[in-house]
Amino acid sequence: MQTKKNERSPASNSPCKSKSRGPVMSFSAETATVRIRTADFDFRGGGCAARILVGKEERREVLRPRGRATRAACRKKSPLGPLEVSSLCWEPKDGVALTWHFGMLLERRGFTLQAAVRNGGDAPFRLAEFTLLDSAATRLGVHGDPAAWHLGGIDHIGGSLAEVLSSRNERIRREHEGFGMPVPADLPRDEKATDGHWRRHANVATLYTDRGARGLYMGAAGAESVVQFDWRVDGADCRLEVVGEMCDVRVDPGETRLSETALFLAEPCAEAGAGYARWLAAVLGARTHRGPVTGWCSWYDGGPSVTAGHVVSVAGAVAARRDRLPMQVIQIDDGWQRQAGDWECNDKFPDGWKPVVDAIRRAGATPGIWLGPLVAHEKVTFLNYAGEKENLKDGRLLDIHPDWFQRDSAGKLNGSAGNWGPTSYWLDPTHPGVRAFFRRIVRRMVQEGFRYFKIDFNHVAGRLHDPKKTHLQALRDLYRLYREEIGEDAYLLSCSGFNRATVGLADASRIGPDSCALWDAPHACCIRDCVPAVAATAFFNGVLYANDPDVTYTRPIWNITPAELRTWHGFVGLLGGTAMLSDHLYKPEYEAEETLRMFEILCPPAREHGVPLHPGADRMCSRFGLRCDRPWGAHMAVMIYNPAGRPADLALDLPPDACPGERFHAWSFWDGRYLGLITPAHTFRKLGPRESRLLRLTPPGPAGRPLIVGSDLHIAMGAAEFAAVRATGRTLDVELADAGATNGGIFFVAAGNWTLAGFTGMAQAALARVRPGLWRVVLRGRKRGGAQGLSLRRADARLRRRRS
Repeated sequence: MQTKKNERSPASNSPCKSKSRGPVMSFSAETATVRIRTADFDFRGGGCAARILVGKEERREVLRPRGRATRAACRKKSPLGPLEVSSLCWEPKDGVALTWHFGMLLERRGFTLQAAVRNGGDAPFRLAEFTLLDSAATRLGVHGDPAAWHLGGIDHIGGSLAEVLSSRNERIRREHEGFGMPVPADLPRDEKATDGHWRRHANVATLYTDRGARGLYMGAAGAESVVQFDWRVDGADCRLEVVGEMCDVRVDPGETRLSETALFLAEPCAEAGAGYARWLAAVLGARTHRGPVTGWCSWYDGGPSVTAGHVVSVAGAVAARRDRLPMQVIQIDDGWQRQAGDWECNDKFPDGWKPVVDAIRRAGATPGIWLGPLVAHEKVTFLNYAGEKENLKDGRLLDIHPDWFQRDSAGKLNGSAGNWGPTSYWLDPTHPGVRAFFRRIVRRMVQEGFRYFKIDFNHVAGRLHDPKKTHLQALRDLYRLYREEIGEDAYLLSCSGFNRATVGLADASRIGPDSCALWDAPHACCIRDCVPAVAATAFFNGVLYANDPDVTYTRPIWNITPAELRTWHGFVGLLGGTAMLSDHLYKPEYEAEETLRMFEILCPPAREHGVPLHPGADRMCSRFGLRCDRPWGAHMAVMIYNPAGRPADLALDLPPDACPGERFHAWSFWDGRYLGLITPAHTFRKLGPRESRLLRLTPPGPAGRPLIVGSDLHIAMGAAEFAAVRATGRTLDVELADAGATNGGIFFVAAGNWTLAGFTGMAQAALARVRPGLWRVVLRGRKRGGAQGLSLRRADARLRRRRS
């Protein structure tokens, strides 16, 4: 690393400009501002500041740039190439100095921002937050129609710049009312919470147009703290304020405290999203070697009424149909414990865990358990782990260990949950007693035989016992504790949405809300809100961990329609993350062929991962898919769907860089229809509400050779179930992998007459002509664990050879 000597910034200081192609990006040390200019938007901002709390009375002060700044510059390595960093340090106020770091990426169209404070005084203070950037009013302007620009994040909130959305407080009220819960009485009253022109996106924000080809991607890029991207939207004119939360951490004399790094990329959304994921993997570590899992979860099957008998029945059904239900995990969800905070089996599990764990193992699956260690109900009075008993006599845990709980700056309990009846509170993961308690909980479950852990209710807020930890750091330390206790060979699922605290520690992450079998609901636990989460986090799948979209279903239940279920199944299958069910698998209706196939077509996930085809510009992700390249050819597996509540025409509308060609064979998965040769502009007429078309798109192959154009063995339509394909003008040989459905078909186009010369690894195979030039091979009784294959020959070719 080469560092220039510190120098006073001269009055004529020239801006540091990006050397990469595309947008013109500059940083002015004289005015402490950043500017991005493109053909699509003009962005200028500065405003570095820090908010601190001083003295015993915690007097609020705001540190802003004052006087002339000392400038330093250096070049560093970053996960996205060399980074040229300019640092401005302003004159201290009462011994506290403020620094702003601007890093220009030299090989990408982007930059980083970070701030710091140094306590040069003789007394500690608390650090509330940094302002990393403030564009101020009307200093972020887009060109063109505001309705064509979409602003979103990794949450399920988003919309065009022409919209005024519900305020943050309105969404909170609606969410609580939807769950039948009381609305919090202490909602914030500031403009950002009460005015729908303001939108808050935590940790990631995206602003894009033109199918995601043009715009800006922003993300928190380390493990320090949460970053809020606050937008004031007034049509084409916006204000962006980037705030790095610091959670009132204590900064002692002589100590320097850095903010989180914020990364900005003015690149196509797919390129930027993949780059952001690579950055996080390099900085935080990645944990992808375990891959995604398939299995069953009890939550939507019976909710908190889960019983030992129910789980044993499910395990028995899986064991009896192991060849059709190749589940890796059977996981027991909320409802088994005595109470939140008392993690012993309740009376629905009268014989303890052994008979349940044994039944799961007999099914060939890994026993899985749900835990929410951070939650403790106010009535909990008994702890019993690792043979240790602490009788709280006539007191509650809340009374005996009041310092174990998360509290606000006034010492009041910080937040509550009503999921288990009034009222549960949150334990402080930085308290040594709490951490020892958590270790006992997890260690006990390991001893009981569980090797798959779903950790839920990862809530950390308020003032923590360890005054040096931000909320994100405290949660990351807690996940280190979990990993230490379960070991490297156990599977850890973080049920906390996209959360940098778990990256490198969890094998999988629940990336959205609960996927209740409802498309729409007055709360977020419905498919409508799961879909945007799948789209926004798809670039992290297989790079940071396995994405878990939550469960899908093998047949319609509750209020979900068959068309809606096929659409959600398509998202889960093409994503290539975890694939979990929550069905009554032991009931007779789940023995039907089509029901079994609905699970088989997900197993195992394809190695390619689905992504949104209009990323950042299509909130409901109406186009989603993957590209599969193999030595024998390429294809795309694409789903388009109508997110509206009424029938609509929908064009395929593939972006140029995603198209498999100017024309391609189209085959429809759910109805097994060959649609012929179509173009990227093909329009599907009168798609019903939430109805989808799941398509295999295959470019034409060499003339005279047979070409596979469809497969209903796996939802990725050839990305998982084919091990090798060899085709000549007279032969077609297919080696099948141990993936996909037991029964199904393969479709190919070929001129002439063809015969089935042989097959192996299945009970039956038959060849049928669907229409001139289109053939289907019907497979029955594929046998897992052995070689499977087909050989087809052109019959009229043999006849010509004989005549010659």
